[in-house]
Amino acid sequence: MVPHAPRQSESGVRIWGIALDGQALKLRYHETLDRIRADILSGELSSGTRLKIADMAKRYDTSHMPVREALRLLSGEGLVEVEPNKGVRVRRFDRAFLENIFDIRVSIEQMQARRAAERRSEQQLEAIRAARLEFEAAAESAEVLDLLNCNQRFHAAISAAAGNSEANEIELRHNRLLPMLWNNVGYPRGRVTVVIDDHQHIEAAIRNRDADSAAILAAAHCLKARQDMLAAWERHASAQSR
Repeated sequence: MVPHAPRQSESGVRIWGIALDGQALKLRYHETLDRIRADILSGELSSGTRLKIADMAKRYDTSHMPVREALRLLSGEGLVEVEPNKGVRVRRFDRAFLENIFDIRVSIEQMQARRAAERRSEQQLEAIRAARLEFEAAAESAEVLDLLNCNQRFHAAISAAAGNSEANEIELRHNRLLPMLWNNVGYPRGRVTVVIDDHQHIEAAIRNRDADSAAILAAAHCLKARQDMLAAWERHASAQSR
């Protein structure tokens, strides 16, 4: 039996016959958004997957409205693509897209590290150190998504010390995409040791206010990530073509 569409009620909105007030409805929208985003970032909804409203509503046990709103917001985050007259799908990517992202990130991350070395306070330096230690603690046992989030907190702490809000906005957009990309192509756990070593050296340069070294180390760190991402993508693309 197909459920009835949501109906307005005195208490707000009815979803599958359950009356929701404004606060409950807002919570339902946020939960739906968070669950869809999590499935995209984890790779459970893989790149290119078609996202049909009816199927998504059934999958997340909700009505069409929260799904539509979630997909609208995820489009703004760059995680899904809206195609006129075709619907919505998880964002697709190719080698050129990955190269473009890392070309931008190399420039931004070396600038952020340079400025952090020049401008950081003791409190900001401690935040960088804490984020580095968090990544190291998570390195052996954490799930890939948790590890990537720890890595992003390290770089976010550097960006906060750099104090460039425009650069931070670009980084934030990329940070929403990178977990999805890694989980689709496969994150090589062998990267972890290299990342830990790089983080330690970048932090030391920022601590010593050595702006040139901080910039060089950050650029090299990003170029290694680029190389690993492209190699993983090649393996993934080859497997998909078989």
